[in-house]
Amino acid sequence: MWDFHTHILPGIDDGAEDMEEAISMIEQLKGLGFEGVVATPHANPMYIPARKRLEELRNEIREKTQFPILIGYEVAMDTFMVHDANSLTIEGTNMILVELPWSDENFDYTSVLISLLKKGLKPILAHPERHFYINERKLESIRATGTLIQVNVKSLVGGYGEEIRKRALKFFPVADLVGSDAHSPEDYRLFISKGANYYEGRDFKKYKEQEF
Repeated sequence: MWDFHTHILPGIDDGAEDMEEAISMIEQLKGLGFEGVVATPHANPMYIPARKRLEELRNEIREKTQFPILIGYEVAMDTFMVHDANSLTIEGTNMILVELPWSDENFDYTSVLISLLKKGLKPILAHPERHFYINERKLESIRATGTLIQVNVKSLVGGYGEEIRKRALKFFPVADLVGSDAHSPEDYRLFISKGANYYEGRDFKKYKEQEF
């Protein structure tokens, strides 16, 4: 079982603050029965963490924990206007994790997703349950493009409040993937530990060596 969509690399974004926190997150993953993790720091038009630096941090963590870590990004959709999508994929795959705008429901996200697919990439939509302008009908239209849907475990167990929990449970039956979106050791301790069962049949392991 692999955790997906994490902010586990230290000092890069609003995730793990330092190496100690990152290693604590890894140890909790191990304790929950996970065998690998996908690190997806934020990327936006103004800032994309250098992959070389992410790999250096990954290697340091791996030396200390012997735990498999793949490198990717959580990419704000407007990033593709100024940066090459092919450089932002999840390591070893043609998959790319994308995040909707938080407030602009008029953003043409469908065109962005289709353009990624035309480039031979497989977009994964991060936590649509947290974007209130996405309803079941819109989610189905996104799925119809060939985009995969990822729901947060933290949402499913109420970590963002009751309204998002209800939305996550409504979207869960059509979700292809679940992920933690963990930013800290507390996320694993307080939320992910309660929802590990949601990964069954929807964890990243079945996708990590697959081309679409």
